[in-house]
Amino acid sequence: MSDTKEIRWIATNPYNHKVILKQETFDKHINNDHTGSDAAVRKSLEAQTKVVVESPRYIIEDANFTDRYQYVDILPMNTSGQENLRMFKVIVDTSCYPHEVVTWMPVRNKIPVGGGIVYDSTRGIIKKQQV
Repeated sequence: MSDTKEIRWIATNPYNHKVILKQETFDKHINNDHTGSDAAVRKSLEAQTKVVVESPRYIIEDANFTDRYQYVDILPMNTSGQENLRMFKVIVDTSCYPHEVVTWMPVRNKIPVGGGIVYDSTRGIIKKQQV
């Protein structure tokens, strides 16, 4: 495991796997790869990101990356002064241990289920996830 100074937070997902957010990922990707209101929204959702990793509504296999999963929930968000419900997804890399958060984002459009739903909070684990 990485030096603890490099880890921003640690969460445990529904499969009982550790998932971390590295400080480097937060600094270089979340803070620096996004600008303006997009960056501000992503930063403001950091605490909710950890909650979604621990208690997602769904976990979906990523259609493009066999070692990534999308953790999905629906969150109330204030958009242009109006409260709305929006999908929110957290991308987690499972090719390492502990697993690592890659990014997170509110979603404007539908989320395709890619390789299929592997976890549904109302039904539990549907398909065993790789370690």
